[in-house]
Amino acid sequence: MPSDKQEIYINIGGLEGIASVYKHTSKGLQEFNDCWKRGEQSIIHWDIRSLRDKEMNIAAISFFLAIAHRVRHFVGYPQPVLIDWNPNIFGFLSDIGFFKIANSYDLFKWPYEIGGHEVGKTNPNTKLLAYNQLSQLPDISDANQLSEWKKRHRENYRADIIDKCESLFIQKDQQKLGENLALVMSRTCAEIAINSLLWGKSAAFLGIQRSGKRITISISDIGVGFKSSLFSKNVYLNLLNNDNADITSIALCSVINENGFGLKRAISTVIKLGGSISIASNAGEIFWRENIWNEFIGYFDANGAEYSISKLPETIYKAEHCDRDNGYIRKWSNPIRGSRVSFSIPINL
Repeated sequence: MPSDKQEIYINIGGLEGIASVYKHTSKGLQEFNDCWKRGEQSIIHWDIRSLRDKEMNIAAISFFLAIAHRVRHFVGYPQPVLIDWNPNIFGFLSDIGFFKIANSYDLFKWPYEIGGHEVGKTNPNTKLLAYNQLSQLPDISDANQLSEWKKRHRENYRADIIDKCESLFIQKDQQKLGENLALVMSRTCAEIAINSLLWGKSAAFLGIQRSGKRITISISDIGVGFKSSLFSKNVYLNLLNNDNADITSIALCSVINENGFGLKRAISTVIKLGGSISIASNAGEIFWRENIWNEFIGYFDANGAEYSISKLPETIYKAEHCDRDNGYIRKWSNPIRGSRVSFSIPINL
């Protein structure tokens, strides 16, 4: 690892949620990006000493892994880590597959060998998964080549995702949540992962978790984001040339339903169950809840894309508790590239 580069220290915080990741990493990542634009190389030191046992969020962890993977891709070597020895935290991270994924992608340079902790104490249905492309990206203008590429990746990844998603749901969930929920969620996550590889040009990181109150399924990448994906597909270009293009692209990608694999069905299913969906891309985030989703869908079906976009709520910059109850549109002052989709399904109704 080069030693004559600028060193940037990023304390990742406690990984309590997606917002925490933005808060703690965005400034350092912007510094990293600025160095890159100037042609200067740098070394990021990931400070993960603020992690607390039983306070980490699976969506935030998968988001952080996606960020670390992107940094690793740019610099070409693992980044050093500042970490305290804590057997409880090590045990949790080991159980959910954090160390396995980090080491398989050679993301970090550990200060010492990780060990001396117990394993098997974490709910086995809380896991991290990672998906990378299996073959060279296809020519997207060649329909046959594109179809074959997507088919190969879909068949390879869907079985694994279905197996992991189905493990989240127990038999009594079918009476409350419906028999097809696991299948809907797994098909959606598989398609999001494939789109991350194809359009986002980035590996996808999936986090799944079952707690006493909810099931969480989250998938993150640090790719080009929804806006650039729509440009690549040459759709809705007239709606994307403004300061709110990231939010507009999230809204549009929420309702585009390609061959039955789009987000729309999964969002509608989770909303009907009283759940929520957070979708973020670059500087924008939409937190879908029942009222905001049903209103947007109603406008979109009756009046089309442009009118429905114009009827979205005002943008906020910080989400309060009441905002989470009603749904909101948020704009991040320090954006992080890529896309993040997180489903939260209540199970104690």
